[in-house]
Amino acid sequence: MSGFTGTVRLVRLALRRDRFLLPAWILGMAGFLAATTAMFDDSYATHPELLEPDTRIVVENPGMRVLGLATGASVGAYALHRDALTLAVLAAMMSVLAVVRHTRQAEELGRQEVLAAGVVGRYASLAAAVVVALAANVVLSLALGLALVASGQPVPGSMAGGASIALVGVAFSGVAAVTSQLVSTTRGATGLAGATLGASFALAALGNMLGSVDSAALRVTSAWPAWLSPIGWGQQVRPFADDLWWPVALAAALTAILVATALVLIDRRDVGRGMWPERRGAAHARRELLSPTGLVWRLQRGTLLGWAAFLVGFGLIFGALSDRIQDLQGAATEWYASFGGDVDLVGAYWASMMQIAAMAVVIYVVTLVLRLHHDEAQGSLEPVLATAVSRLRWLAAYALLARERAADLPGDELVRRPQMVMDHGATIRARPEDVWPWLTQMGWHLGGYYTPHWVDRLLFPDNWASLDHLDPLLVRDLRVGDVIPDGAPGTAFFRVARVDRPHLLVLRSQTHLPPGWAEKHGARITWTWTVHLTVVPGTGTRVHLRVRGRVRPWWLAAHYVLTIVPADFVMSTGMLAGLRRRAESGAAPRPSGREPLRQELYVDG
Repeated sequence: MSGFTGTVRLVRLALRRDRFLLPAWILGMAGFLAATTAMFDDSYATHPELLEPDTRIVVENPGMRVLGLATGASVGAYALHRDALTLAVLAAMMSVLAVVRHTRQAEELGRQEVLAAGVVGRYASLAAAVVVALAANVVLSLALGLALVASGQPVPGSMAGGASIALVGVAFSGVAAVTSQLVSTTRGATGLAGATLGASFALAALGNMLGSVDSAALRVTSAWPAWLSPIGWGQQVRPFADDLWWPVALAAALTAILVATALVLIDRRDVGRGMWPERRGAAHARRELLSPTGLVWRLQRGTLLGWAAFLVGFGLIFGALSDRIQDLQGAATEWYASFGGDVDLVGAYWASMMQIAAMAVVIYVVTLVLRLHHDEAQGSLEPVLATAVSRLRWLAAYALLARERAADLPGDELVRRPQMVMDHGATIRARPEDVWPWLTQMGWHLGGYYTPHWVDRLLFPDNWASLDHLDPLLVRDLRVGDVIPDGAPGTAFFRVARVDRPHLLVLRSQTHLPPGWAEKHGARITWTWTVHLTVVPGTGTRVHLRVRGRVRPWWLAAHYVLTIVPADFVMSTGMLAGLRRRAESGAAPRPSGREPLRQELYVDG
């Protein structure tokens, strides 16, 4: 018996399992492309004189080139520029989910052991999954090509267009084959492949934005980063212009290499395990894991950090291109003013980029909520429901986490087009009225920030240790305009921007800059902390901390993202843990010997 024995039978089994799912993916994408192409064709049939100017707007506009590669003034090329990125991402996800479903998920749910008890080779499941994914992409290529032909586009360009999208799905079939061997969970394999997809998009977008424009302003030649990305390879097919087919060979070669790598990895791991070792958990659960909200946060922490890292990279790359936007002329400036909703060109550019970033946030929230079904299907929900946790409380924990990340909070309007947004949360077994006093005595040489002592010594060596009790002289009745110091007089501090005791505290700062940099380099910062307290019935208080910041110039913003964002994660998580411990301790207030704040020492520059 060879390693591939039983592959054909497993292909038939996989096709039967996916007999509704894969056709839905393929027909949905083909229908979407046919509808949008027909819409563009009808529009330009009525006003053909607009096609060339609209193409020039796309070509001359670095922000529009994020969506794809302009290859000439034709309806088909324009439609693919608008739709190809969305379809390429969908094709990649179709392939990833298909391969992971028939490999890693089968092992995670115990199906693979049942199959292996029969006459099935070691490599048969992976081979069958890859064959099914590749076949789906071949059918997708034909369906997309026929959709373009049905919309009145030329046959050669239509078929090349379908192949340019399907080749991305082909490449990510290989990516999923490898990620399914590296980690031991379905979520991990899918998430790792999704992160690779995000990196592929970023490279293609960067290559297109940095690309050169021809003299007629109708065609873009991508820079080198696009050649490091399967999405970029698909765009280099240039349908309805050059109709190049050789980039398909790049995707095929990459897939062959990745599948061969996956076959090697299979022999080096046990069934149900991944190449990367699983970390052992602690012997005793931390206190925050004893609540549904804390457990959901712990389960989603890695996914959230992965999405956050992607958005940070997105902001760094496209933030660095802001200076190029200032030099734009002509129709591109009009496009940004209308699409971005701002007469300020850079502001409009950032508004358009934020719309793209917002799509990533929506995807994260949707995947977070879908995790509910996965928990129940996998059986991991049963031990939780066997305790005093009801289904409603478990659902509320997921809904709370999703809502926190996507919700608009008071104070968000103080930082327009933020380059940094960090959300943190903690559930405290105490009333908001009992948590609130701890917030009012925060500050440098006051109550501290309740962070661990090692954090204080590392990040705030000149500050005093955080108090473990309330001091009646330091607990304040905060009002708008009051100061919360973050350093010695003459350095950084926050001002209270909004307050609604005991549920909301918004702090704003424009002082968190190195001394003299505002005058020397024109540096500016707007930094906000929003602390939102809500009642969780039967549990206590949910504390949601959101940090938003915007810095200029761009090189200083890049420095802040690389240094302040990691420091904020350490400080904020430590601060909320310290706040929880203190608020739940019930320690009696007593004098600390520290002097109350003298607000007149802190003056806005």
